[in-house]
Amino acid sequence: MMFALGCIQALKCDTNECPTDITTHDPNLTRGLVVEDKAERVANFQQQTVHASMELLAGMGLTAFNQLERKHIRKRTKPETFKTFEELYPSVEVGAYL
Repeated sequence: MMFALGCIQALKCDTNECPTDITTHDPNLTRGLVVEDKAERVANFQQQTVHASMELLAGMGLTAFNQLERKHIRKRTKPETFKTFEELYPSVEVGAYL
């Protein structure tokens, strides 16, 4: 979202001297943040993010995020090896820690 607003990662967010006028409260600097323009860019970014996420889910054979489980997510552990998150971080039965 910050990139959609125009963030250039100047690392001055907490100094009130953001060169892109995004993270400042100084009235002299905020003139560069045109909400009407940025709102459309942020909305487009969010729409594309949701679309890409749904494509990833569909690629796993799922239709909703609540179907996503550890077995669906894989991590490369070696150049030629993948393991599921279920293998790396096994599920714990409810009440196991009681």
